[in-house]
Amino acid sequence: MAGEICIEVLPDEVLVEIFSHVPFKDMVFSVQRVCTRWRDVSRDIMLWKSIIYCPNYRESDNEIADILRRIPNLRILVLDRAVQAVVLNAFMQNCPNISSLELSGNQKISTKLLKNILMKYSSLDQLGLPSSVLSKLELVQIIGQFNHLKTLIFSGWSFEDEPMDLLLRPIADGCPALECVDIRGKLVMYDELAYLIEKKGPQLHNLCMRWCSQDRKCNLPLLSKCTALKSLHIDSYCEIGVEEGFKALQRLKTVTSLTFFVLHNAQVSSVMSIFSHGSMSQLQEFTMSYFLNYEDKLTETIIRHCPQLKLLCIEQCPRLTDRSVENLHLLTELQTVSLSGAAITDTSIMYLRKCQNLRSLSLKYCMKLTEESMKQMANFSNLRTLNLDYCVVGGLPLHLISTHMKQLTLLSIRNCPEVDKEAVAELRKKMPHLTVNDEVHFGLGVEDDWEIVGSLYPSAEDDDVYDEDCILFNQLRDV
Repeated sequence: MAGEICIEVLPDEVLVEIFSHVPFKDMVFSVQRVCTRWRDVSRDIMLWKSIIYCPNYRESDNEIADILRRIPNLRILVLDRAVQAVVLNAFMQNCPNISSLELSGNQKISTKLLKNILMKYSSLDQLGLPSSVLSKLELVQIIGQFNHLKTLIFSGWSFEDEPMDLLLRPIADGCPALECVDIRGKLVMYDELAYLIEKKGPQLHNLCMRWCSQDRKCNLPLLSKCTALKSLHIDSYCEIGVEEGFKALQRLKTVTSLTFFVLHNAQVSSVMSIFSHGSMSQLQEFTMSYFLNYEDKLTETIIRHCPQLKLLCIEQCPRLTDRSVENLHLLTELQTVSLSGAAITDTSIMYLRKCQNLRSLSLKYCMKLTEESMKQMANFSNLRTLNLDYCVVGGLPLHLISTHMKQLTLLSIRNCPEVDKEAVAELRKKMPHLTVNDEVHFGLGVEDDWEIVGSLYPSAEDDDVYDEDCILFNQLRDV
């Protein structure tokens, strides 16, 4: 018909915009096979500027390598599990533009491999490596030669840290552009960490570290050197240097993002003191998990002293009740709330409806929510993501989501009883842009969700370690 425009006449920049909305696998295995032009446009460097390739555990090494050969302009590669040489060779031979590379905490790193990465990607912005490399001087010296590196991540946990001398000094003396460091994966000696922070502290914007050192000293007083710090992640609280540790946190004035992971049995009054002194008035993101002694008055203190808060995640703190939620609407900038594992009831849903700017909500493992609260979910019309894993969702009005929650892009209802499968199928048809996670896993139930239990020690594979994780989770859940 006259006047019709076919896709072949569209300029390349328009095709790039269209392809930017195509799912990753469809881009690689469908779009690229249509014709030579589509293949070339789908590999446009601008299209791949922000795309992250993170293979899932179902993909074999050969499948991963095949994909890597088809995406030569890949910029960001995350390998969450150890891979064989076929994968390592594939990205180094076919993906010359990688700027961010993260290897698994279980990946074996040889001197030859790390030298090849340095030669091939000397301008890397971000590099993630197993914590084990820090025990080998020749590997740490190579890391220090990355002159453009801004972010350095060391991953790989174990339930109990085996004695291991970890070396940070060559990194402190090298890596001149370093701004972000994550060394929470292993315990390091105090002097090594002190040397790193002495050298790099004034330029660090993001720091993730353990509460104490391998030689049983509190690491937090070292933060006085980090005068430009914006994001701080404190891992594995222990009763070492408690007073000096919390006093060090009170002196921080520039932090906008604060995370406590595994607070165990810290005193509520000590945690409250961080906020009571006004040092966290600039805070925009606060995350806290696995805090056995949590009390609602801590939430009230945060609301009172952190008016700019946009993200609040208080997860696996089973003493958190409706009282914590009652005044969340006073945080007028609040967009993301996660209350995973809380003891909240249907009353909290009514309180949350007052949060006008709420965009993301997670109520995972909130076992006290009933079908009555689920009926109210359609009233959250501005939500983009909603996580109700392990909740009773029989009352969830799936038929109203397409008309009442038009902006929703992710709905997670994994391991939820009474899910209407026909309604889910109909919802997927009406909202093709919406991702619905409704898998059911049999076996251990709640403990089988590795995102919660296994996140304590992601690299641990020993059954005894896993059992101890489950015991910890059960203790938290039974409080």
